[in-house]
Amino acid sequence: STALLAQGPPDPPGDPGEGGGPVGGHAPIGGGLAILLSLGAAYSGGKVYKYWQSQKEYLEE
Repeated sequence: STALLAQGPPDPPGDPGEGGGPVGGHAPIGGGLAILLSLGAAYSGGKVYKYWQSQKEYLEE
């Protein structure tokens, strides 16, 4: 016969109310938000510039 040796499961975690911070912790979103907004502004600025160039060429013809 084969014997399997294994550890038991770990102890369950404590209540979320115990301890220091809130459940989920603190996610730093400031830096990511700044990057997202700057990339969005660059993208939309490029679209506006291309549209402006196409209208400029249309008016010159």
